[in-house]
Amino acid sequence: MTPQRLQPIVLVAAAFVLWASACAASPAGSDAEAARYKGWTVSSLEVRGLAPGMSGPLRRGLVLNGRKGLIRTRRAPLFSRTLADDIRRTEIWLARRGYPWADIAVEFTPDRDGRKVAVAFVIDPGPAVRVASFERTG
Repeated sequence: MTPQRLQPIVLVAAAFVLWASACAASPAGSDAEAARYKGWTVSSLEVRGLAPGMSGPLRRGLVLNGRKGLIRTRRAPLFSRTLADDIRRTEIWLARRGYPWADIAVEFTPDRDGRKVAVAFVIDPGPAVRVASFERTG
C-alpha cells in the first residue's frame, strides 16, 4: 500500500485508541479510593441526580447493588474492577436512554468497624439527545 492509502487507516486507528482509552477511564479518583476499601462489603448503593423513576431500574442492574434472595440480600464485595464495570454499565444505560454525555462521580462512606462501605453514584446526566430524523442511503 502507498503511504497516501495508509494515512486514513492510521488516523482511524489512532481515533479508536483515543476513544477506547476514554471509555476505559473511570471517574477521577474512584479507582484509588476503591482500592482503599478492597474486599469490603458494599452496605448500600445509592444513585443520585437522575429523574424520579430512573434510579431504581438502573440500580437493580448493577453488581454492587447485591443479589436479592428469598429471605435476604447478599451484599457484594467492593473491588476496583467491579466498580469500573458498574460505572461502564451506568454510562451505557444512560446513553441508551438519551444521555450519552453523563458524568458519574463516585462517593464512598466507610464504616470501619464492620468493614462495610456505602457507595453512591452521583450522576449529572447532561443534556438529553433526541434524534430528529434518520436517513439511510446505499
